Amino acid sequence: MKNLIYIIILTSLVLFSCEDWMDIQPKSEVDQVDLFSSEEGYMDALNGVYLMLGEGTLYGDRLTMSFLDILAQNYFIPTGHSYMDVVFHNYETEFGENQISGVWNKAYNVIANCNNIIDHLNLDDQDRFSGNNYKLIKGEALTIRAHLHFDLLRMFNAPYVSQPDFLGIPYVDEYKIELTQQSTTQEALALVLQDLKAAYELLQDDEVRNEDEAGESYRENRFNYYASAALLARVYLYMGDHANAAIYAQEVIDAQRFEWMKPADVIGNNDYVFYPELIMGLYSVNIGETARDMFKHTDNNNPNELICSDRSSDWYDGDDIRFKYWFEVESTMGGDKRFMVKYNRPLDEEQEKSYQDPVLPLIKLPEMYLILAECKGKSSLPEGISVLNEMRTERRAITLDESADESAFAEALAREYEREFYGEGQLFYFYKRMNYPTLTGMDGSNLPMDDVKYTLPLPADEVQFGGRVTQ
Repeated sequence: MKNLIYIIILTSLVLFSCEDWMDIQPKSEVDQVDLFSSEEGYMDALNGVYLMLGEGTLYGDRLTMSFLDILAQNYFIPTGHSYMDVVFHNYETEFGENQISGVWNKAYNVIANCNNIIDHLNLDDQDRFSGNNYKLIKGEALTIRAHLHFDLLRMFNAPYVSQPDFLGIPYVDEYKIELTQQSTTQEALALVLQDLKAAYELLQDDEVRNEDEAGESYRENRFNYYASAALLARVYLYMGDHANAAIYAQEVIDAQRFEWMKPADVIGNNDYVFYPELIMGLYSVNIGETARDMFKHTDNNNPNELICSDRSSDWYDGDDIRFKYWFEVESTMGGDKRFMVKYNRPLDEEQEKSYQDPVLPLIKLPEMYLILAECKGKSSLPEGISVLNEMRTERRAITLDESADESAFAEALAREYEREFYGEGQLFYFYKRMNYPTLTGMDGSNLPMDDVKYTLPLPADEVQFGGRVTQ
């Protein structure tokens, strides 16, 4: 029963100083009484949560650069590659099961630590905290809990459009040893919204909303107020509630807190993840090492090497800055191949200092435009096309004809998801939300899909020892 998700003790965390959360300095282990006896202790615990989010098992690799994007057919996987079965959505291999159980266990580990923070905050005296910190800590912890549950739901539950009452993940909102029963997709989504709305209210006074702050306190590297709003837009869209999705997406856009990346600044700032657009970018010092391992070609048979799939070669048009700055062609023994360079960073420490901070895009301004375009297009196709063209103009891509029909608009919308989220883990979720019956495979062939292929199986230990129901 060692893999059951709830037997997790927060005292085993390596804790971190909150003087500058990006200066990660190990501290000695402390017990929970000492940890939550001060505001600094809460900050340390929350910073530890952010660190875990950036590990390779979650957003530092599998849920951004590799596993989820391999499911979406973004990379060419040759025979003998460890991901060979996964690319065809065969999850029943030892490798596939280890990848999936690793994500499940680590995600619920982080959730448990969020619950521990929230439970202690609920019993604590707000007056012990300086300024707005009580609400910030609680709001961020609630947003992280909702965010992780939503991503787990998008992985382990069947597509919402086909099975809204699918019995899938448990929504764990207490720090406890006892097993939490599974929820249906609709039940879990209601709890996601409940947490996000609570966080949205708690974060009302977040300094990210202060125009004078503008990046000085790195709030875009935390689950800030606008991140909670953006996640509400994302969740409502998933549920087909276009009215509410549009409201929250519009709020983020109208705030003008996040700006489109200017092409001249990409090279000038060595900023290939387009930092000004990030509503929430997860800081991770290991990005460069991970990217070199997967996207830096060597002729010594690198077993982790990921080559861009053939299908992506025709996605981009015009002078699209994404295609211009996110990919490079390298000569290999098998011919010229395209590699993603979005996350590449130099080995030399002095050169590395000239690069934008190492962050992983989790929530971005372009997604708000895509959500708004889709929602507007439901009631007024010209309005949807207009919003989509705003984004295409900023990306230096060819705009969609204003007289395009619904089919052309839907195709253009899908193409923007494919172009925009390369290496970010969001494309597979889009295909699943739309319940596409066929994907274009990594080699350009048609790949049939169904609910089984779109739904990751629960870890074997959860079924065997936790009594989880599978459908």
